[in-house]
Amino acid sequence: MAVRWGLDLWDQRSAIERHVDEGIGAVDKARNLVAQLAVVEAEYAKSLRKVVKSFAGSWDIESTQFQAWKALLETLEETANFHDNTAANLTGDLSTNIKMLIKNKQKDREDIARGIAKLEGDLGKAAEEYDKAKKKFEKAEKEADVAKQAFIKSEESQNVTKKQVEKARQTWAQKAKLSEGIQQALAQQTNEFNQTRTLHFHTQMPAQFDAYQQLDEHRSEGLVQAYAQVGRIYRDGTEQTLTSLRKVDAAVAAHNKVADSSLFVKTFKTGQPLPSDIDVPAVTASGPADDMRRQPSASAGAGYAAEDDDDMPPPPPPDAPQHSAPAPPSIRYRVMYSFPGSNPGEIPLAEGEMLTQIENDGSGWVLVAKVDGSRGYAPESYIARV
Repeated sequence: MAVRWGLDLWDQRSAIERHVDEGIGAVDKARNLVAQLAVVEAEYAKSLRKVVKSFAGSWDIESTQFQAWKALLETLEETANFHDNTAANLTGDLSTNIKMLIKNKQKDREDIARGIAKLEGDLGKAAEEYDKAKKKFEKAEKEADVAKQAFIKSEESQNVTKKQVEKARQTWAQKAKLSEGIQQALAQQTNEFNQTRTLHFHTQMPAQFDAYQQLDEHRSEGLVQAYAQVGRIYRDGTEQTLTSLRKVDAAVAAHNKVADSSLFVKTFKTGQPLPSDIDVPAVTASGPADDMRRQPSASAGAGYAAEDDDDMPPPPPPDAPQHSAPAPPSIRYRVMYSFPGSNPGEIPLAEGEMLTQIENDGSGWVLVAKVDGSRGYAPESYIARV
């Protein structure tokens, strides 16, 4: 809506034009911001993709832990793509629209300035014509007054003839008539100048200020729309990133350490039995031959054997206790991680508990007993032998 401009705002014309120029400068500042954001987004995408590539690898392992890792790297790769798209959107239509807005408003500013200059030139010419007419009238009026004074002086003089007095009167009459004609021309010129001034100040120049106002309104609206477009670009990218990040959340939620432990056992179990104890080698070397004196011969008498028996240890009594080989030491474990033991046959574990092995068949599950006597199966990856 146009504003009725008054003389106070007319006097502030330079301030109005400076405001318009600053407004166009604000659009250019936004253009520079968008250009720098595009560079940052492209560089960030490149750096992020480089980092992801350095950690990429094969995904042969099917554990839930590595599925989460894979989802994380894929999400980061998608995030890099989003930033690339953001850079492209910033340098695409948005940048083009801002540049076009600057170009159009600068042209409008120049057109209005040229229009004002022309109007002021026309007003200046009208003022010059008025000044010329006014000076011409003032000259004619002065000449008529001089002629009048000369007539009065000649009429009062005793040394001037009637003919000279009449001539002076006629001169005054001619000058007065000429002055009157010039005065009428000045009046007409004054009316025309006033009309020009009225048109200039009340119609033509307010229209130029209205054009400045419309320029500023359109410039402001276009700039704010550019702000909104920047916001939409980043909002869309953020929403896409969040959608991708939900894949990581889902993969993390699907993590199952028990299943991963079973997969670990399945992957690395050889299927071969554990090695048995090494047999103690039998003694094959014979000792020194027994003293033949201790071996009764067929010809030896009973007295010889009785004599040597005095040096031999007496045989153990029949009721002496029999000593067997010592039992193998028990295998003990310390619990490294708590385990709920919620399935049938499993035993719940608390971190730090001590366990005794009952049986280990190499399946990844060890049959153990607690101090309180309870027994059950525990995952071998959760316990450490001590």
